[in-house]
Amino acid sequence: MNRKILLALSTCLLASSAHANVIWPGAFIADSIYKTWFLIFISIIIETFFLYLFLRPITLHKALGMSCVGNVISTFGGTLLSSFGVVGWHLFADPMAGGTFAHINWIATVIIMCLLSVLIEFVALRIIFKYPAKQLIIPVLIGNISTYLLTWGYYYLYMPGEMYPGFRIFG
Repeated sequence: MNRKILLALSTCLLASSAHANVIWPGAFIADSIYKTWFLIFISIIIETFFLYLFLRPITLHKALGMSCVGNVISTFGGTLLSSFGVVGWHLFADPMAGGTFAHINWIATVIIMCLLSVLIEFVALRIIFKYPAKQLIIPVLIGNISTYLLTWGYYYLYMPGEMYPGFRIFG
């Protein structure tokens, strides 16, 4: 593999990306998702259950496979792309919101990143497995929302102040 491509990919995927000179909430959130990778197993179980529920008749084995494929694509592609994708939000919202790290920007960043992740996973599963959009969107949405909620909950309970510096919803 070309060394420049490998260097670019490794730079983007390193957890130290949240400590660069140019930073925005999306980089912190992407970094936090990579630091809590083990929580993805719980969200895969949740998503598998909902895929199984919404895509009947489907085997549990196939639902698990779909969830794993979707989460691999969403985690590596979606988190990285959406962390940079929210820069567009900041170009327009920062002057009105009071700066990059204003509370509204943290909230908007999480919502935008989650929805972009849902979109990427949904499109990938739709292309690969060919299920109807109406049946597929709800379980993918629930799976991704659970991942973001689990990550936020983990940081809130076990690593307060590390994920969103200076931002507290409660207290």
